[in-house]
Amino acid sequence: MLDLRQTPIPNQDFCVRQVGDELVFLAESGDQYISLNPVGSFIWQQIDGSHSLQDILDILCDEYDVPREEALGDLREFVAQLAAEGLLSLQPTGG
Repeated sequence: MLDLRQTPIPNQDFCVRQVGDELVFLAESGDQYISLNPVGSFIWQQIDGSHSLQDILDILCDEYDVPREEALGDLREFVAQLAAEGLLSLQPTGG
């Protein structure tokens, strides 16, 4: 299970472009293409190397007025998928 104290770090090997209300990722190698819906795009915008997963959860709950438990489960699943795709890595933080 993901630790909320971890900080997601974006992988710089992907080209990221806004296309309509979605974000599209293309690997520099050209062999991987991923798109995110508006909520996923919002979460990705918070993944800047300075926000912990806890910070992102707080921002997500404030922005979308979603129950914390629901947002927590969705955030963990989403971040795990992004990590599995190689779009980010998780770094431990102090505390």
